[in-house]
Amino acid sequence: MNEFVKEQELDNILLKLLVSRKNFEEKLLELIMKLLENESSMFLFGFKREIEQHNQFKELEALYYFSEDIKEVYSKCIDIFNKNAGRFKSDEIKEILNGIIWSLENILNEYPKECQNKIELERIEMVSEAIQHMKDVIKESIQRHINHIPSGFLNIEISKLIEELLRQVFEKEGSSIKDIYGYTMKTLNVLDRRIEGRKYINFITSARKNLDTFKSIHVDTMMSNIHESDDIEAFKNIIAIIHELSNKLSNKEKELYILVNESVFSTITIQQSYDKLKDHNHMIERVMKNEDLIEFIISFQDNKLRIFEKLAIEVSDELKKTVAFTLDEINDQSIEVQYLSCQVVQALKQAHEQLSEDKFKRIGDSEETTNLIRILADTIKLKYETLKEKDLAYIINKKEDFIDYEKQLMDFSVDFNNNLGYYFEKMLAGSKEQFINIKEAFSRLVYLLKEQNLKADGAYLKTDLLFEMVTLEEIVKFCLPKLKVHEKESVKELVQLIEDCYLQIENKIKHSGIEMIEPNIHDKFNGKEQEIILVESVEGFKKGEIVAVHTKGYKYKNIPVVRANVIAAK
Repeated sequence: MNEFVKEQELDNILLKLLVSRKNFEEKLLELIMKLLENESSMFLFGFKREIEQHNQFKELEALYYFSEDIKEVYSKCIDIFNKNAGRFKSDEIKEILNGIIWSLENILNEYPKECQNKIELERIEMVSEAIQHMKDVIKESIQRHINHIPSGFLNIEISKLIEELLRQVFEKEGSSIKDIYGYTMKTLNVLDRRIEGRKYINFITSARKNLDTFKSIHVDTMMSNIHESDDIEAFKNIIAIIHELSNKLSNKEKELYILVNESVFSTITIQQSYDKLKDHNHMIERVMKNEDLIEFIISFQDNKLRIFEKLAIEVSDELKKTVAFTLDEINDQSIEVQYLSCQVVQALKQAHEQLSEDKFKRIGDSEETTNLIRILADTIKLKYETLKEKDLAYIINKKEDFIDYEKQLMDFSVDFNNNLGYYFEKMLAGSKEQFINIKEAFSRLVYLLKEQNLKADGAYLKTDLLFEMVTLEEIVKFCLPKLKVHEKESVKELVQLIEDCYLQIENKIKHSGIEMIEPNIHDKFNGKEQEIILVESVEGFKKGEIVAVHTKGYKYKNIPVVRANVIAAK
């Protein structure tokens, strides 16, 4: 039997598929990552924008800039007060002013020593970490799900492929993305834990308390000790500045205290904000319309289809050849037996016609001789008619069997071809086991049908054709020795005619590939090829040696189908 798609060819196809798939996956991942990088940037931009819109912590950044303004005002006040301190003639005012300057300088010394706004930096860092974390989630999800892209090669819907991939990434990972989003929102809005914010609040509170001390100075009570009107007016302005600055700090302190210690943030805010982000249909539409991606996937599918079509053609052709070869082989097996059966029937017919009633009358011998000849003639006639019917039935059965064999082989071939796409997908996934299994199943079917056909031929030989020959041999061996003793020429001619017919049948059997089992006297009994009848010990014969051969046996394809009947010594 021809083997279709040899192991080496299959390995070559499998290697080509795996290399093609590996290259495809690498390039596809690279292309999709590139596309989704743009899409995820837009997604993450919306993520950042939503955070900023619901970010109370961002308002705390004003603390730094407000404190910077206070620091600048204090510095200017100190400069102004230092420049004007010398113009006062009143020692008391000078002392008060120097105290104010000293207090302002002390406040400046307590100012947080940051060259940058740490609150702003912390917010930026938290948002950046959240975005980077989300980028990593998306990237890992893409890498994980890219391996599950369907490897089907017929009638693939590219839009479904892309849509499913994006759904895997943005819906199945939605809970992770939402967790990151919610955690970031909570972290940015739980303000009472912000040490940096409290540090600036403490500075403002300390500055305000410091100024409150100088607000208690009453200019009117000091006017009696101040004789210069310019000093009085300048001092009033200084005290007014102190009052104005203190009031400004007091109002800002109340405002910032509420900001730092109270939050209107809630989980509902997170959900409402996140709901705006989770819809990614617009992303699917844009990616699905990307010509580079679609063209690349179609190119890969076309390449797989070419490989598949080549394999399909080869499998189909080889299956046809194998089916035809198998059917020819089965037919050839049976033709030998059919031809033999036909030849035997024809030989029996010829013998039957030669042993006509007229020949019996011309012999004109004794009743015993006539009866023996009649027995032979009737036996040959019976064998002819019996085998004629059995031969016809055998031919009909063989035709029906052949049709059935052909149907089984063709049905298997059609089923194999119909499922070749499935086996191809399995090979694309790296496994050729299913393909090998179905090949082996086909080989088993071929072997089974050939064996079944051989058994049917053997059964016909054993129970019909050769069985009839064995019983014919028994009659011939019984009658001919008795007829040969006659001296009458007509009897001798008839005996010779019967012997010739019988030898003709035997020769046809021998030339048809059927081997005769013809034991010899004194041969050792062989149970595989002979059936035995044991007799008491016979002089000159050892135990188990053949004393006489009753009938010959027959072997077909080197397998005994009818065993020889022998008589052996006990």
